[in-house]
Amino acid sequence: MSLSTINFEVPENTILKNRHAIYLEGNSNIIQKNNITKSAFGIELWGNSNTILKNTISNNSYGIYLVGRFNTIKSNAIINNSDGIFLDYAFFSIIGKNNFIGNERDTYFTNSFINRWTQNYWNESRLLPKPILGDLAIQYKIDPPDYHYYPMLHFDWRPARKTYDI
Repeated sequence: MSLSTINFEVPENTILKNRHAIYLEGNSNIIQKNNITKSAFGIELWGNSNTILKNTISNNSYGIYLVGRFNTIKSNAIINNSDGIFLDYAFFSIIGKNNFIGNERDTYFTNSFINRWTQNYWNESRLLPKPILGDLAIQYKIDPPDYHYYPMLHFDWRPARKTYDI
């Protein structure tokens, strides 16, 4: 179901053991103050100008899977997931002041550009910028599809030195 024509707010829930704890397609939505655990996808969001704020997202395969533009992921506790945040074709988004703790891979991105990573806590106090790995996938064969992958790098230029109280 697409909710692209309405503003939808998902506040203050405990959601566990689902394929998709929260799956949302749409624009200008707010997902806040949820406790999301033990799902394949904690939050899967396709859309633009959405906000993911003050959630605890733990023990999922993907904590947050995001496709879209101008989204904000702020002040979340992203704990013990396989992938904390995965950006796929995400542009002009802000990912800031989140706690990344104990994830197998805190973040990864593919075909995502001009995103701003700022003041996140990365498992430990950091004085130097945090490199964030990703790739650019270019399809070179159509049937069956096949891709060349080129490594890319983003940075959190001002990582947090201590965890945030979320």
